[in-house]
Amino acid sequence: MRKLNLFAASVCAFSLALGLVSCSENDNLTNQGSKVELPAKHRAYFLNEGNMNDNNANIKLYAPTNSELSTDDIFYKQNNQRLGDTAVDLIKYRGCMYVSVNKSNYIAKLSAAAVEEARVTFTDVPELQGGVRYMVADDGYIYATFYGGAVAKINANNLKIEATLTGLGDNLEGIVEDNGKLYVANSCNSDWVYFRDIRVIDTRTFTLENTIEVAQNPRYLLEEDDKVFVISCDYTSAGGYVLQQINTRKNNEVKQIGYASQM
Repeated sequence: MRKLNLFAASVCAFSLALGLVSCSENDNLTNQGSKVELPAKHRAYFLNEGNMNDNNANIKLYAPTNSELSTDDIFYKQNNQRLGDTAVDLIKYRGCMYVSVNKSNYIAKLSAAAVEEARVTFTDVPELQGGVRYMVADDGYIYATFYGGAVAKINANNLKIEATLTGLGDNLEGIVEDNGKLYVANSCNSDWVYFRDIRVIDTRTFTLENTIEVAQNPRYLLEEDDKVFVISCDYTSAGGYVLQQINTRKNNEVKQIGYASQM
């Protein structure tokens, strides 16, 4: 299976204090460390998960205002190494990019030029060995889901694992944040038994607060305007991909909107 994720990079600035490089909220794109010519103002990055076990995940740079600067596999050209086996998610936070790679089981922090600044691997962390999936950023932290039922709280600056929360289910997928709460999809187990759970985690205490029931096999989450939108891959339903809304301001009321495959 192949999947494209779009990341629009528009902001990144760098500080050289003590020889450290860090991102900020300024409206400047960095070219520091780049081995290729980059567009100055507008960049879009496409994540290709690649084929499982082929180590061919990659990131493509698209330059919307100058197509000649578009670059295939920008990560390899900038870092002289492959992205890894089966990439899942690419997000932007404080002018940097964060990419999760499931089978290789790591998260990397990249500059807006796709130059790797830091990496954390999870292969030696027992509760995180199932493989990293999706991410969300909030208040200086990256929160990542894992197969095996864990969520990790990771310092966005140095990628240090600050805490892990386990026992949340089996194969965790999408994650979003809204008003100090994490919403996490628990999709299925290794025997393909499907669940109906959205786990709600309090970010301040990093504990499980409650569980919301949705259509079976929730996978993809998006937060907007105090609402969490969920796509459940319910293969037993007539429409297949059930699109639902969780209203976080109305006691997490769940409403089915329709079938994403028919919209």
